[in-house]
Amino acid sequence: MIASGTAVGVSIYAIVGGMGLVGGFGGIGIGMAPVAAAGGIIGAACFGSFQAIREKDGVTFSAVGIGAVAGIGVYSAVGGMGLSLGGTAVGIGMGTMASAGGIVGLAAYGLYKIINQADTGKNLDRNLQVLAEITNEYEDKKRWLDLEIDAELEALKAQMQIRSNPN
Repeated sequence: MIASGTAVGVSIYAIVGGMGLVGGFGGIGIGMAPVAAAGGIIGAACFGSFQAIREKDGVTFSAVGIGAVAGIGVYSAVGGMGLSLGGTAVGIGMGTMASAGGIVGLAAYGLYKIINQADTGKNLDRNLQVLAEITNEYEDKKRWLDLEIDAELEALKAQMQIRSNPN
């Protein structure tokens, strides 16, 4: 979902074009990378919400709440802001920042779930088992080469051919 969200962010940037963030600090242009990252964050938040619904996990509310409080903190520190796109500007208030912070909190929960789903213990055991099998095959081949079995087999084949074709 994160890759899908990132792709959507890139597509939105390609369609809309130049964007900017304006506020008491002045104005700055927003390029494709921040919009793609925002899409990835929304993708992670979608994954987190699906996981929370499926697992009936109440921790999600804490993640969203902490993110919302952080969004309000950013708004109170920075002040009034706006987003400009395509020659139009839209004001971003405290509610919008709280919602954006909640989405970031939900995205953090989603990333946590993605990391925890990776069962590294089983993968490590499986990888070590495959490595042991490869090592055993290599050692077996080396033992056969050390015993010079190939030369003896060729000599036996030659003797068998001489016996079967007395001509």
